Amino acid sequence: MGELPTSPHSPRKLQELLRQLREQWKEVDQGGMPNHALWRRFDRACNEAYRIVQAWLAGMKQHAVEQKTLRLSMLEEVKAWGERLSLRTLQGSADWKAAQRELGEFSRRWREAGHVSEKRFAELQPQWKAALQEAARPLEEAQQASVAARQRMIDEAAALASGPLRIDAIKELQQRWQQESQRVPLERRQEQKLWDA
Repeated sequence: MGELPTSPHSPRKLQELLRQLREQWKEVDQGGMPNHALWRRFDRACNEAYRIVQAWLAGMKQHAVEQKTLRLSMLEEVKAWGERLSLRTLQGSADWKAAQRELGEFSRRWREAGHVSEKRFAELQPQWKAALQEAARPLEEAQQASVAARQRMIDEAAALASGPLRIDAIKELQQRWQQESQRVPLERRQEQKLWDA
């Protein structure tokens, strides 16, 4: 086999065009005198043109395999990352800001990964969401605990506001708030709402 012939049509359009040409030949050929030599020439020409379609289909199949492999490896990567985060949480050494950034990076990489078929996407997307949700669970639990701690600080601030002015207690409460907000990141709007309260 030599070089593939070139075509002004996309491989998908060429595939459809070849299908239409063969159907047209069948319609024209009915009822007349069969011309086997002409049919063989037509068939050879169609088969030669179909080589472009075959190469394209092989490339698409290879691309689909590569994309599935990439996404499955991303699934395994996020699961392993989640296990490491859970372990660091138990050890008390979790960096919640880094965890939040890394989760965002995983989501970005998933969105920007190459195209997969709708069927494959429908199969992989629920697995991805479940894996990401499981990996993010320690961060979400830390955020819930942080919201509860901040709520208690809000209650302390309200108690301080109703009593005599104690600057040292107010400064200490503000310091604790800053430490908590630096330790565990929250969604910006929620963070602002708590601070305003």
